[in-house]
Amino acid sequence: MFKGPEDYKALYAFISDGRVIPDYESAAKLAGMLGDDFAVRDQICLEPLQALISEYMGTETFCYEWMDNRDEVLKLYDALTETARKIYPVVADGPLEFANYGGNVVPDIVGRENFENYFMPHYEEAAVVLHKKNKLIGCHFDADNSTIMDLIGRTPLDYIEAFDPGFGPSVADAGRAWPEKVLWINWPSAWQLYSEEEVYNRTIEMLRQAAPGNNFIIGITEDIPEGLWQRNCLKIMDAVDGYYSR
Repeated sequence: MFKGPEDYKALYAFISDGRVIPDYESAAKLAGMLGDDFAVRDQICLEPLQALISEYMGTETFCYEWMDNRDEVLKLYDALTETARKIYPVVADGPLEFANYGGNVVPDIVGRENFENYFMPHYEEAAVVLHKKNKLIGCHFDADNSTIMDLIGRTPLDYIEAFDPGFGPSVADAGRAWPEKVLWINWPSAWQLYSEEEVYNRTIEMLRQAAPGNNFIIGITEDIPEGLWQRNCLKIMDAVDGYYSR
């Protein structure tokens, strides 16, 4: 939506005019329809700074504006923060048991200092609200998190979702950095192109690194190449069965 500095005033008005309206009936209906075979999670908005990057400006434009017009960027950030604070209690009072807060953070772009100053406080604030209602909160960290592993460990997030051990830190690294958090990985997208044997063996290795596995979930958050989803999912499940039946 943001094309240039002339858009700051209009975009601020647009964000400030936002309304947060619960839709508990639809959420409860979906969870009830899917039953015990599914875990239905809620979704808090993107973190305020990440919303500017992902939704309003795009990465390249955001980076230029952050350097050239930071005061104006921070006015939008403040407006998005106020909207986010209206969302936390709505999610906390809802029928679903856990929620992602934002995600798609790219540490190589955001940097440690900005992550600590403009992301971590929001996880803290939201967690206080959700935990009071016994709701869990996590984040979709699907980039190379090497530079912020320790900072993520300091957050009150209950789980880390979409973590990709195909590049950057491994499952073992995550276990050491976040021993109290649930690690919910994306089975690496690049590995989907490997042979059946390699898919099986790499799954076994991840399970070894995650042992005993009490806080480890294997998920798939990216598309599997057409024609390979059934083969790969069966091999991943065979590896889980084989590892835990020994």
